[in-house]
Amino acid sequence: MRSYSGYVVTEKKSSLVADEPTCLYAQCEIVTYTLLHNGHKIIAHCQAFDPMNRCGTLMVGESYKFKRDTLVGDFLSSDDLHVTMSVKEEHL
Repeated sequence: MRSYSGYVVTEKKSSLVADEPTCLYAQCEIVTYTLLHNGHKIIAHCQAFDPMNRCGTLMVGESYKFKRDTLVGDFLSSDDLHVTMSVKEEHL
């Protein structure tokens, strides 16, 4: 049986949006992830169209180490992976 630590990606959904203010194209990809961490279910999303944010590369079933920053908003990030995601929801 596989053992996990960190944030485990359990679901990944991609959608195209046209009304994103930072989008330079007609439609931009937003990726929404469901993650498990210490018994908490976390829903987070990111702007996969941002060339500096490699969030679209995260894989379902894999575990990642993120830092949680709640100083200004609620974000998960990893400098090693070049990933930043905004936390939308968290449930026990």
